[in-house]
Amino acid sequence: MFLSGNYIEMKGYKIKIDSLLRSEFNILGEKSFIIGDSLRFKSIYTRDSSKSLGIQHPDYGYLERYSIETGNRVILKITSSTKDRIPIGMVLEAIQDSASNHNQEIKNLGLGRTLIIENLMENCKFNLSHFLIAPISHIMSDVGITYDFSTYITEIVDTKSKTPFSENTVLFVLGLLCKSGVKVYESKGKNIYDFQEIYDLSVI
Repeated sequence: MFLSGNYIEMKGYKIKIDSLLRSEFNILGEKSFIIGDSLRFKSIYTRDSSKSLGIQHPDYGYLERYSIETGNRVILKITSSTKDRIPIGMVLEAIQDSASNHNQEIKNLGLGRTLIIENLMENCKFNLSHFLIAPISHIMSDVGITYDFSTYITEIVDTKSKTPFSENTVLFVLGLLCKSGVKVYESKGKNIYDFQEIYDLSVI
């Protein structure tokens, strides 16, 4: 939480869980979003590098197919013919990481192929910073080492590189989810707003 001094004094210097609604991270540019629907992530990995989408799992090999579903609908599918959609999946790493913590199922499909299914529960809250930071832990450096946040930031400062995703990128991908029929909301203090009431989806 990020609370004003006046609020802390008013509460007699005692902070409780309901103070979360008075958090002012928005002053620092933070935003909070709620994914209203349950989501299912399906990733198929293979040991055959020739079928790789360019993403590697340390235990199961190369990503061959990837999809996101809600209910009985597929809202995103990435295969060898749609590899250009991979950045969309990367922006959603924060949601997939949370889904993995909620419920994960691993199935051996045989012939060196593995299916991982991860399920996100309804009404999960994510901060903008989650979306910006989560992909970093899935990026490999030039020497084959997975980044953590501090080493990644150090490298982009040293090389004067840009971060791969921005706030606008995150908003664009959340807009895609919204247009696909997923309930997306922005939380501002005690109030919750429908994503499409705040942002213009006609440009997506």
